[in-house]
Amino acid sequence: MAFGFFVIVSGERPYSSVERFDGCRVLTTFKHFYWLPVIPRHSFVRSETPSGVREIAIGIHWVSVLATCARIWGTIWLSACVIALLAGARSFVLGTTIWLDLVALCAVVLWGFVLAGRISPTSAAQRRVYARLTGAPVDVGRYSPAQAHDLREDLLPALVDGARPYRFDYRSAVDARLAWREIALHDEVRDRDYLEAALTRARLETPWSPRGVERRAMATAHERIWRKLSGSKAACPVCACPTP
Repeated sequence: MAFGFFVIVSGERPYSSVERFDGCRVLTTFKHFYWLPVIPRHSFVRSETPSGVREIAIGIHWVSVLATCARIWGTIWLSACVIALLAGARSFVLGTTIWLDLVALCAVVLWGFVLAGRISPTSAAQRRVYARLTGAPVDVGRYSPAQAHDLREDLLPALVDGARPYRFDYRSAVDARLAWREIALHDEVRDRDYLEAALTRARLETPWSPRGVERRAMATAHERIWRKLSGSKAACPVCACPTP
Protein backbone atom coordinates (compact mmCIF):
# COMPACT_ATOMS: atom_id res chain seq x y z
CA MET A 1 0.00 0.00 0.00
CA ALA A 2 1.41 3.43 -0.96
CA PHE A 3 0.36 7.02 -0.35
CA GLY A 4 2.45 9.28 -2.54
CA PHE A 5 6.04 8.52 -1.65
CA PHE A 6 5.05 6.90 1.66
CA VAL A 7 4.80 3.12 1.49
CA ILE A 8 2.91 1.15 4.13
CA VAL A 9 4.03 -2.48 4.35
CA SER A 10 1.43 -4.80 5.81
CA GLY A 11 0.00 -8.24 5.17
CA GLU A 12 0.04 -11.72 6.65
CA ARG A 13 2.88 -14.15 7.17
CA PRO A 14 3.73 -17.09 9.47
CA TYR A 15 5.95 -16.66 12.52
CA SER A 16 7.57 -18.62 15.34
CA SER A 17 8.10 -22.25 14.56
CA VAL A 18 7.50 -24.29 17.73
CA GLU A 19 7.04 -27.97 18.58
CA ARG A 20 9.64 -29.04 16.03
CA PHE A 21 9.51 -32.81 15.75
CA ASP A 22 10.11 -35.40 13.03
CA GLY A 23 9.73 -32.89 10.20
CA CYS A 24 6.71 -31.18 11.78
CA ARG A 25 6.43 -27.73 13.28
CA VAL A 26 3.66 -25.40 14.40
CA LEU A 27 3.48 -21.86 13.04
CA THR A 28 1.05 -19.00 13.53
CA THR A 29 0.10 -16.56 10.79
CA PHE A 30 -0.02 -12.95 11.97
CA LYS A 31 -1.28 -9.76 10.45
CA HIS A 32 1.94 -7.75 10.32
CA PHE A 33 2.83 -4.08 10.04
CA TYR A 34 6.28 -3.55 8.57
CA TRP A 35 6.94 -7.25 9.24
CA LEU A 36 6.22 -6.81 12.94
CA PRO A 37 3.52 -9.28 14.11
CA VAL A 38 0.41 -7.53 15.39
CA ILE A 39 -2.70 -9.75 15.25
CA PRO A 40 -2.64 -13.58 15.27
CA ARG A 41 -4.89 -14.98 12.54
CA HIS A 42 -4.58 -18.76 12.61
CA SER A 43 -2.11 -21.54 13.39
CA PHE A 44 -1.18 -24.58 11.36
CA VAL A 45 1.11 -27.59 11.43
CA ARG A 46 3.60 -27.87 8.59
CA SER A 47 4.73 -31.44 7.96
CA GLU A 48 7.70 -31.96 5.66
CA THR A 49 8.09 -35.53 4.39
CA PRO A 50 9.85 -37.13 1.40
CA SER A 51 6.50 -37.11 -0.40
CA GLY A 52 6.08 -33.35 0.00
CA VAL A 53 4.92 -30.60 2.33
CA ARG A 54 1.57 -30.89 4.07
CA GLU A 55 -0.13 -28.13 6.06
CA ILE A 56 -2.80 -28.95 8.63
CA ALA A 57 -4.90 -26.08 9.97
CA ILE A 58 -5.46 -26.03 13.74
CA GLY A 59 -6.91 -23.55 16.20
CA ILE A 60 -4.85 -20.67 17.53
CA HIS A 61 -1.74 -22.16 19.15
CA TRP A 62 -1.14 -19.77 22.03
CA VAL A 63 2.36 -21.03 22.79
CA SER A 64 3.31 -20.13 19.21
CA VAL A 65 1.67 -16.71 19.67
CA LEU A 66 3.55 -16.06 22.92
CA ALA A 67 6.79 -17.33 21.38
CA THR A 68 6.35 -14.83 18.53
CA CYS A 69 5.86 -11.98 20.99
CA ALA A 70 8.84 -13.10 23.08
CA ARG A 71 11.16 -13.54 20.10
CA ILE A 72 10.32 -10.40 18.16
CA TRP A 73 8.79 -7.87 20.54
CA GLY A 74 10.92 -9.15 23.42
CA THR A 75 14.08 -8.66 21.36
CA ILE A 76 12.99 -5.14 20.41
CA TRP A 77 12.31 -4.20 24.03
CA LEU A 78 15.55 -5.82 25.15
CA SER A 79 17.49 -3.79 22.59
CA ALA A 80 15.74 -0.63 23.74
CA CYS A 81 16.56 -1.50 27.35
CA VAL A 82 20.25 -1.92 26.51
CA ILE A 83 20.24 1.45 24.71
CA ALA A 84 18.56 3.07 27.71
CA LEU A 85 21.11 1.48 30.03
CA LEU A 86 23.99 2.83 27.93
CA ALA A 87 22.30 6.24 27.95
CA GLY A 88 22.34 6.23 31.74
CA ALA A 89 18.68 5.48 32.48
CA ARG A 90 17.91 4.02 35.89
CA SER A 91 14.57 2.39 35.08
CA PHE A 92 12.82 1.29 31.91
CA VAL A 93 9.83 -1.11 31.90
CA LEU A 94 8.97 -2.26 35.41
CA GLY A 95 9.58 1.08 37.11
CA THR A 96 12.30 -0.48 39.26
CA THR A 97 16.02 -0.71 38.58
CA ILE A 98 16.92 -1.02 34.93
CA TRP A 99 19.04 -4.08 35.72
CA LEU A 100 15.92 -5.93 36.84
CA ASP A 101 14.25 -4.91 33.57
CA LEU A 102 17.24 -6.23 31.67
CA VAL A 103 17.19 -9.59 33.46
CA ALA A 104 13.41 -9.96 32.98
CA LEU A 105 13.60 -9.18 29.26
CA CYS A 106 16.53 -11.56 28.81
CA ALA A 107 14.48 -14.30 30.47
CA VAL A 108 11.51 -13.60 28.17
CA VAL A 109 13.64 -13.73 25.02
CA LEU A 110 15.46 -16.86 26.21
CA TRP A 111 12.12 -18.58 26.84
CA GLY A 112 10.88 -17.60 23.39
CA PHE A 113 13.91 -18.92 21.51
CA VAL A 114 14.91 -21.92 23.63
CA LEU A 115 12.09 -23.23 25.79
CA ALA A 116 8.81 -22.34 24.07
CA GLY A 117 7.06 -25.27 22.46
CA ARG A 118 9.53 -27.98 23.40
CA ILE A 119 8.08 -31.51 23.25
CA SER A 120 8.69 -34.01 26.03
CA PRO A 121 9.99 -37.50 25.17
CA THR A 122 6.61 -39.00 26.15
CA SER A 123 4.69 -36.61 23.90
CA ALA A 124 7.13 -37.32 21.06
CA ALA A 125 6.60 -41.08 21.41
CA GLN A 126 2.81 -40.63 21.47
CA ARG A 127 2.88 -38.49 18.34
CA ARG A 128 4.80 -41.21 16.55
CA VAL A 129 1.90 -43.53 17.38
CA TYR A 130 -0.61 -41.00 16.03
CA ALA A 131 1.50 -40.68 12.88
CA ARG A 132 1.07 -44.36 12.06
CA LEU A 133 -2.66 -43.71 11.76
CA THR A 134 -2.74 -40.15 10.43
CA GLY A 135 0.40 -39.91 8.28
CA ALA A 136 2.01 -37.08 10.28
CA PRO A 137 3.28 -36.79 13.89
CA VAL A 138 0.68 -34.17 14.79
CA ASP A 139 -1.12 -33.79 18.12
CA VAL A 140 -4.59 -34.94 17.06
CA GLY A 141 -6.05 -33.10 20.05
CA ARG A 142 -5.62 -29.91 18.03
CA TYR A 143 -7.69 -31.07 15.07
CA SER A 144 -10.57 -28.93 13.82
CA PRO A 145 -14.15 -30.29 14.08
CA ALA A 146 -14.09 -31.43 10.43
CA GLN A 147 -10.69 -33.10 10.82
CA ALA A 148 -11.81 -34.77 14.05
CA HIS A 149 -14.93 -36.13 12.32
CA ASP A 150 -12.87 -37.60 9.47
CA LEU A 151 -10.37 -39.20 11.85
CA ARG A 152 -13.17 -40.76 13.92
CA GLU A 153 -14.47 -42.40 10.75
CA ASP A 154 -10.98 -43.59 9.80
CA LEU A 155 -10.38 -45.12 13.25
CA LEU A 156 -13.76 -46.85 13.51
CA PRO A 157 -12.88 -49.99 11.50
CA ALA A 158 -9.77 -50.62 13.60
CA LEU A 159 -11.72 -50.17 16.83
CA VAL A 160 -14.58 -52.43 15.74
CA ASP A 161 -12.62 -55.16 13.95
CA GLY A 162 -9.87 -55.16 16.56
CA ALA A 163 -12.35 -55.99 19.34
CA ARG A 164 -13.80 -59.09 17.64
CA PRO A 165 -11.14 -61.60 18.76
CA TYR A 166 -11.92 -60.88 22.41
CA ARG A 167 -14.76 -62.66 24.19
CA PHE A 168 -16.32 -60.92 27.15
CA ASP A 169 -18.97 -62.48 29.39
CA TYR A 170 -22.58 -61.31 29.22
CA ARG A 171 -22.10 -58.83 32.04
CA SER A 172 -19.39 -56.94 30.17
CA ALA A 173 -20.87 -57.24 26.67
CA VAL A 174 -20.33 -53.91 24.93
CA ASP A 175 -20.89 -52.22 21.60
CA ALA A 176 -17.41 -51.88 20.09
CA ARG A 177 -18.43 -48.71 18.25
CA LEU A 178 -19.26 -46.92 21.51
CA ALA A 179 -17.27 -48.72 24.20
CA TRP A 180 -13.81 -48.63 22.62
CA ARG A 181 -12.40 -46.96 25.73
CA GLU A 182 -13.66 -49.67 28.09
CA ILE A 183 -12.45 -52.38 25.71
CA ALA A 184 -8.98 -50.85 25.44
CA LEU A 185 -8.70 -50.75 29.24
CA HIS A 186 -9.70 -54.39 29.68
CA ASP A 187 -6.91 -56.67 30.93
CA GLU A 188 -7.42 -59.12 28.07
CA VAL A 189 -6.84 -56.53 25.36
CA ARG A 190 -3.15 -56.40 24.47
CA ASP A 191 -3.24 -56.07 20.69
CA ARG A 192 -0.93 -53.19 19.82
CA ASP A 193 -2.82 -52.06 16.72
CA TYR A 194 -6.05 -51.81 18.68
CA LEU A 195 -4.42 -49.96 21.57
CA GLU A 196 -2.76 -47.49 19.20
CA ALA A 197 -6.12 -46.74 17.57
CA ALA A 198 -7.72 -46.33 21.00
CA LEU A 199 -4.89 -44.07 22.19
CA THR A 200 -5.31 -41.85 19.15
CA ARG A 201 -9.09 -41.73 19.61
CA ALA A 202 -8.74 -40.87 23.31
CA ARG A 203 -6.42 -37.96 22.55
CA LEU A 204 -8.72 -36.83 19.74
CA GLU A 205 -11.78 -36.84 22.01
CA THR A 206 -10.23 -35.19 25.07
CA PRO A 207 -10.63 -31.55 23.91
CA TRP A 208 -14.15 -32.27 22.61
CA SER A 209 -15.38 -33.93 25.81
CA PRO A 210 -17.51 -31.85 28.20
CA ARG A 211 -15.41 -30.04 30.76
CA GLY A 212 -15.19 -31.66 34.15
CA VAL A 213 -15.53 -35.34 34.96
CA GLU A 214 -15.88 -36.58 31.39
CA ARG A 215 -12.84 -34.70 30.12
CA ARG A 216 -10.73 -35.89 33.03
CA ALA A 217 -11.93 -39.46 32.45
CA MET A 218 -10.94 -39.26 28.78
CA ALA A 219 -7.52 -37.85 29.65
CA THR A 220 -7.06 -40.58 32.26
CA ALA A 221 -8.03 -43.24 29.70
CA HIS A 222 -5.43 -41.83 27.30
CA GLU A 223 -2.77 -42.01 30.01
CA ARG A 224 -3.67 -45.57 31.01
CA ILE A 225 -3.81 -46.84 27.43
CA TRP A 226 -0.36 -45.31 26.95
CA ARG A 227 0.90 -47.16 30.02
CA LYS A 228 -0.34 -50.42 28.50
CA LEU A 229 1.37 -49.64 25.20
CA SER A 230 4.63 -48.64 26.85
CA GLY A 231 4.69 -51.77 29.02
CA SER A 232 3.94 -50.14 32.35
CA LYS A 233 1.60 -51.46 35.04
CA ALA A 234 -1.58 -52.83 33.49
CA ALA A 235 -4.83 -50.99 33.92
CA CYS A 236 -7.64 -52.51 35.92
CA PRO A 237 -10.36 -54.13 33.79
CA VAL A 238 -13.16 -52.13 32.17
CA CYS A 239 -13.63 -49.42 34.80
CA ALA A 240 -12.20 -45.91 34.50
CA CYS A 241 -10.63 -45.67 37.94
CA PRO A 242 -6.86 -45.00 38.18
CA THR A 243 -4.64 -48.00 38.76
CA PRO A 244 -3.40 -48.08 42.38
